[in-house]
Amino acid sequence: MVKKALFFRAEGNSCNLESLMECCRGEQFEIEDRGHAPDHEAIKAVLPETPIVLFVPAIEEDCLGVKLAQDALESKLPRVIVLYASSMPSREYLCLAFREGVDDIVTLDADKETFAAKVTRAARILRARMETTETGGHLQQKIKSLQLLSEQLKCRDAKWQERLLALSSTATRLATGQLRLAENAPSLLIVATSNSQATSAAELACQLGFNPLVSHTAKEAMEQIEKHPPQVILTDGTLPDMDARTFAHDVRKALGNKPAIIIAWSSSPETEEVLLAPDTGIDDFVLKSTTSEGGGLLAAALLGGLR
Repeated sequence: MVKKALFFRAEGNSCNLESLMECCRGEQFEIEDRGHAPDHEAIKAVLPETPIVLFVPAIEEDCLGVKLAQDALESKLPRVIVLYASSMPSREYLCLAFREGVDDIVTLDADKETFAAKVTRAARILRARMETTETGGHLQQKIKSLQLLSEQLKCRDAKWQERLLALSSTATRLATGQLRLAENAPSLLIVATSNSQATSAAELACQLGFNPLVSHTAKEAMEQIEKHPPQVILTDGTLPDMDARTFAHDVRKALGNKPAIIIAWSSSPETEEVLLAPDTGIDDFVLKSTTSEGGGLLAAALLGGLR
């Protein structure tokens, strides 16, 4: 850890200030002698953006020493303020100084052992504040990460609630006879690059009661949509000639007021949030999978599209 000690001087400082600086060097501090103390508030412009121990003269006139300490402490950076004076200031001044955040005071008429003890204490306080700041930073990062995760989980939960309601609506219509898939098969357009994946999805759709058609490009799909507008569209997340978002936009434009449910079908779970953004026109997302669970999710998405 690089430790820095900054000194500001006042007129009439004792030569013992050099002894105090020497004690700081013995504690492995980098010393910066900034000369005459600046005016009130001007100190903020000359302080480095790093953790420091700041030695400020205890000027009782107009409480300038305390005001300089107040200005230095406005930064959120770890800082330790040590006032020094030729002799001990008045009790009133000391009370004000410690109340405003000054950490210690040292008189220049003290011996080297006292100087050493004061410098060691300042170094210990600075180290503790740096560790606390670092820990606090990690804690803030963890809090932000948890908040982000919480928001993501809320969004996912809301999406699953929406899927459940859609599937429940379809189930109710099936149970009450409002929806008769065997008599009036709903049209489904599958837009998939892979022949095997398209065939597998079409077979599942037939078992559910759909009348599926297959296209392998966005261009083919748009031609098919203009001829026979489907009720449900299952599209790859990325097509050879167009991405799913652009495709969905073109579909909505071509269909106009005709209703259709567009389901994005992808093997990349990280694309779900992007594809389901409000402005994409995509209604649902289903993850590609060869497992029975994947088939079940696809079946639920297709049936939920009949809501």
